[in-house]
Amino acid sequence: MIIKREKEYRQLNEAYEAKENRLVILSGRLGVGKSTLARQFAQDKQGYYYQAVECAAGKQKQLLNQCWDRLYEEDRSEVMRSAISRIQQTVSRNTYLGIFSEMCHRRTGRTLIVIEDINHIVRNDPDFYRELVTLLEQEQDLMVLLTISTLNWRELEAEVEPRSLVGQITDRIVLEPFRFLEMVKYFQGLSMVDVIQIYALLGGVPGYLKYWDVSRSVQQNVIDLLIDEDGPLRDEAERYLHSELRELSLYNTVLGSMQEGVVRLNDIHERTGFGRAKISVYMKNLKQLGVVDKCKTFPLRCQDREKKGMYEITDALVHFWAHFILPNQTLLNILPADQFYEQVVEKDLEAYTEVYFERMCVRYLGLMKEYKNAAPLSGRHGAWYGDKGKIPMIIEDKEEHLLLMYAKWSREPFTRKDLERKLRYLVSSDVNPDQYYIFSKSGFDTELIQKAQRVKNMHLVDFSNIKFAK
Repeated sequence: MIIKREKEYRQLNEAYEAKENRLVILSGRLGVGKSTLARQFAQDKQGYYYQAVECAAGKQKQLLNQCWDRLYEEDRSEVMRSAISRIQQTVSRNTYLGIFSEMCHRRTGRTLIVIEDINHIVRNDPDFYRELVTLLEQEQDLMVLLTISTLNWRELEAEVEPRSLVGQITDRIVLEPFRFLEMVKYFQGLSMVDVIQIYALLGGVPGYLKYWDVSRSVQQNVIDLLIDEDGPLRDEAERYLHSELRELSLYNTVLGSMQEGVVRLNDIHERTGFGRAKISVYMKNLKQLGVVDKCKTFPLRCQDREKKGMYEITDALVHFWAHFILPNQTLLNILPADQFYEQVVEKDLEAYTEVYFERMCVRYLGLMKEYKNAAPLSGRHGAWYGDKGKIPMIIEDKEEHLLLMYAKWSREPFTRKDLERKLRYLVSSDVNPDQYYIFSKSGFDTELIQKAQRVKNMHLVDFSNIKFAK
């Protein structure tokens, strides 16, 4: 199923409708949907589209000429042939400037040129940037859309002379993985519980989600996609890290340590023996890729000591790989896929998924304000990390009214004893929440339901009953 990226498509459309020339950079990780968006936009606007390939500079220009002659030959009317002839007298089709200039004169009106994966071009031909700048300076009524499959593009552009390209860029669009509602739309008809489980395993990358077979069980999908020797996503996490980072063995060591519960910089230093400065650089790079993030704890007035300076893995596929695959490579190679699932994955899958359930519940609270105009509370917010537990979301308004959120991902219902256990360390503190939002995968026990009915400040959300219609 194709989900149209309304926000990003609107940004592209605004650039196209502008009167001046526009140079748009569309970046994002492999599989996030850049090609789908770029192709659809070029088709809707009848633009010129080219997918760059890994090859030498001369071959790239040859392929570009052949591609556009084959696809857009019908655009060359008699009037245009004359104009193109005049262009060819001053520039050559052996240069990008010549090729692009010809395309600008094949039609009347605004010209759209889309080049996918420009990193394949500039890696072997630095003249591309210079000629592109010249084109933008010489031509009028032009929009150029360039895509690049990396989140580190700013580092690449820093190697370019300031006048070359940076000054010409008018729009930057970073295509992110699917958000909460986009995941729901993609898997419309599935229960919310099923969508959250998929999100915990694959994240929101459309290129991964297309492999999920909704007619099969979670267990069979995990085996087929992530464990089986021929599974299309079994080695994808490592391929992704390798495409963006150098010294993969060092990053694997850091991620492996984090998965063992070592999540502070100093603790990672002691566990790995890597220098503190080097670890800081590693974490910065991983954060830029969306693989990890720093846990910012909410300043809760509580006697329990806060945990600070922690990091967590936020990319689902990398997280699954670091949690289940990286430390169990030997078992992965010697056990049948179904046995590996039963012995390694199955027993930890619920605990692994709970953190993603918490994130979805946090987003659910946000959507109440965004779409239903029924926000439970507005103000500063964040998670809280303490020595005796974690609160996934706290919201405090200007009057210091406090909302606490809890979530449970388990086959067992959320019970009154569960809540009392979580709140026990708040009893002796000066924290007095005004509202509670409690989310559960498997409903609630009778005692908690009865308690919520007696008080007005406790709201129970049973995800087992939430399903979106097709």
